[in-house]
Amino acid sequence: RPRNASPLRASDRRRNTHKPPHLTNLPLHLLINCTFLSNHRLQPPPKPQLPAINRQIDMRRALVAHALLHLGQDRPVLLKRVLHIFGHHRAQGGIIGADIAQLKPIVARLTLGDGRHEIQAVHDKHIIVQRPINTTGSGGREHALAAALNRDTTLEELHVAPGNPGIAEIALCHAIDTTDNNVVVELAKKLNIDLVVVGPEKPLVNGLADALNKANIACFGPSKAAAQIEGSKDFAKQVMRDAGVPTAKSFTCNNQKEIEKALDTFGAPYVVKHDGLAAGKGVVVTEDRDLAIEHALQSPQVVIEEFLDGPEVSLFGISDGTTVIAMQPAQDFKRAFDGDLGPNTGGMGAYSPLPWAPDEIMEETLDKVLNPTIQEMAARGTPFVGLLYAGLALTSRGTKVIEFNARFGDPETQVVLARLNSSLSELLLAAATGKLSSLPEL
Repeated sequence: RPRNASPLRASDRRRNTHKPPHLTNLPLHLLINCTFLSNHRLQPPPKPQLPAINRQIDMRRALVAHALLHLGQDRPVLLKRVLHIFGHHRAQGGIIGADIAQLKPIVARLTLGDGRHEIQAVHDKHIIVQRPINTTGSGGREHALAAALNRDTTLEELHVAPGNPGIAEIALCHAIDTTDNNVVVELAKKLNIDLVVVGPEKPLVNGLADALNKANIACFGPSKAAAQIEGSKDFAKQVMRDAGVPTAKSFTCNNQKEIEKALDTFGAPYVVKHDGLAAGKGVVVTEDRDLAIEHALQSPQVVIEEFLDGPEVSLFGISDGTTVIAMQPAQDFKRAFDGDLGPNTGGMGAYSPLPWAPDEIMEETLDKVLNPTIQEMAARGTPFVGLLYAGLALTSRGTKVIEFNARFGDPETQVVLARLNSSLSELLLAAATGKLSSLPEL
């Protein structure tokens, strides 16, 4: 209870009218077996003493401090005995019911003396050292990432920069300029972050991963050089050509004469792509030649390519620079209007699974697209660490790559991560530290 709360009356104690609102419906056997801690920052009870343990406990994490654990005197990370272990819900800061009568262990947390890590004990011999994680971004993709990470029981603290009001319900948000690499690095240092997950493409193309790695902070996201696979359509075409990845025939054009020649070579429908970042809005597919020329002239360099027929599929590959793990496919919709009409957008919606997709799509994409691309990037001296997004067209002439992105796709991330049962934080940390090959299958 807060220090400034009015004292409990005897009648209140009998009626239990001062229970926190989110605990009123919990079973009585839980209510009488623990001390409830409010959302205020308090000191734990003086007994039992916890040797070599940081006693400043964050009550928003709803730690139950009622003689839960006995710790070894020699090493604080050695848990001798678990008496009662309660669970907690990170999003609401409330305690979830546990069957105390059967002493069924759910989770107990204590903060180590360095203030960075926690011990999660599930059994006497099962100890997991937990790490704080930071994500960057403020959109639906970042909210999906935060929600998936928040479900992870191996994660202690989740920070998001800059975040949004929805994300703020499940994570600690920091209103900073994520396009300033120095600001992001300083925040990560201040919070003792063990892993930074970069959501948007712009910070990656600006070299955020390089700045974090230079500061010895693990980052899930490619270097500035590797992020050019999204930052430049021409660069991506070069990589695909050298790696033997199937894609549309194309021309890179820098003036109107080259643009008109390329358009006439392929004919309608015309596909024109601005070479640099355009937030998903740099592509025009049109039957109108004049409109195609007008769009092409808005960028100093464009890629004009043949039209690929067939449905589109988005497939993510998690890479540590050598190993690649394919995730489940999804399909998104980019046109602004019904009937697949109107201008392209960053994404109008997505769904997964795809019951109509070929059964072998993941294996085929891994063998013919993701692995060759990762190998080619490594051979160029720019290993790709992070998420390689393959935009695919299932054409009448086989599967071909429409585009690559260097980060989680939006909105596909919202449906793909909802299907993930594995630990997302362990997956991303393994990728960032070159240890994907040691993980079990997703």
